[in-house]
Formats: sequence, C-alpha cells, structure tokens
Amino acid sequence: MVLLSSKQLRKASNRNKADKRASRFRQTPQARFRIQHTGMQFLMGKLSADALRLLGEGKNMATIATIMPDGSPQATVVWIDTDGEHVIFNTAEGRVKTNNLRRNPRVAVAVLNADNPYEQVTIRGRVVEMTREGADQHIDALAQKYLGLDRYPHRQPDERRVIVKIAPD
Repeated sequence: MVLLSSKQLRKASNRNKADKRASRFRQTPQARFRIQHTGMQFLMGKLSADALRLLGEGKNMATIATIMPDGSPQATVVWIDTDGEHVIFNTAEGRVKTNNLRRNPRVAVAVLNADNPYEQVTIRGRVVEMTREGADQHIDALAQKYLGLDRYPHRQPDERRVIVKIAPD
C-alpha cells in the first residue's frame, strides 16, 4: 500500500487535469484553427496544398528533426523536395541523421517559406525509403534549384549520397 501526502495528491490531480485539458485542446476544432492562424499547420496522412506549395516552389529550406539513441532530438537544416506524396531530402551515408533514421524512422519536418518565415508547414511522418539509386542526380537537381549550379559543389570524393523519402502520418 502506498500512502501519499495531501500535497502529493494535489500535484497528481493537477497533472491529470492538465493532461486532460491538453488532450481536449489538441482535439478541438479551435486548436486546429489556432495552429493555422499562426501560420503553422500540422498534417496527417497526406500532404496539403500548402505543404506541396512550400515543398515545391522557391528556395524554401526545411529543418529535419530525428531522434538520437538517447532519445534527445537532433535537427538539421536541409534542401527539400517532394514527389507529390512524400517529403524528400538528400543526405550522405554516415551522417548523424542517416544513422538516426535507420535506427528510428520517425521524423518531424518544418518547412519555412523563404519569403515569409512566419509561414511554415510542419509534417510528422516516417521514413519509408532510403536509397542511393539516383541520389547523385537528385543532389545536382537540388543544387540547380537552390544555388543555380548544374552540379552540387560540395561533394566529397568518397561520399555516397542517399535520397530519403518521408510519408506523412
């Protein structure tokens, strides 16, 4: 039998109330409105028109958040792309994010509008594919989009590029 002081009971009760309020807030239509009103949008299942626009147009950058082995977050700014269904980025083998994604495919992506950084789209999802096939051509296409160059200028001699595809939850 565990005995709790009245102070411990109040704390536990307040935590439960806060958890209930938070879960109610996340599930209400007002919560979705508040998120959209600030320029953020949380997506589930498929990419919205806003997400497709930010992913495909302009030189919009994204922050990819992965999970370290100790459970802490790791974030990296990347060039971003889409095939209309997936969020796509290009990286190299052996990097922290690649290792994290092989161990735990869960990821969050925040895409910022380069012209208006207060407009962003946040996408939570899972890596569904990591492939080296076509990765060199893909990084060259991203270099054209972001730098106006035909070839990616920072390629290392022993570097193996990887295309990462993320499906939204």
